[in-house]
Amino acid sequence: TNVKSTLCYGVQWDAVMNFMDNKYVNGNAEGYVKNSGNQGNYAGTIARTGDKETYAVKNIYDMAGNVYEWTMEAYGTDNRVYRGGYYSNSGDDYPASRRNFGYPGGSYDDTGFRVTLYL
Repeated sequence: TNVKSTLCYGVQWDAVMNFMDNKYVNGNAEGYVKNSGNQGNYAGTIARTGDKETYAVKNIYDMAGNVYEWTMEAYGTDNRVYRGGYYSNSGDDYPASRRNFGYPGGSYDDTGFRVTLYL
């Protein structure tokens, strides 16, 4: 098969957040996308990925509490946007709807990526 992949686009991340909580689009998100502290690995310990009881909403897994995820979304000319929940030892835990930016040429221990596959 001819499969192509790319990093997730910001609009795709927003579509997933809106699917999880249809109030996300108008800025009134509740529950998981606004406060996903009880829906991800915020404990600072290694957790099992894909635990449906704890880490899934509408069969979408692990959007919060692990690491930020790079997207294809640009912020200015030199930066890219990263999205998602993140656990920090300093107590700064962020929800699945978190959006920030950074320089993609750097190396960060709190940032990964989620691949989008086109079949």
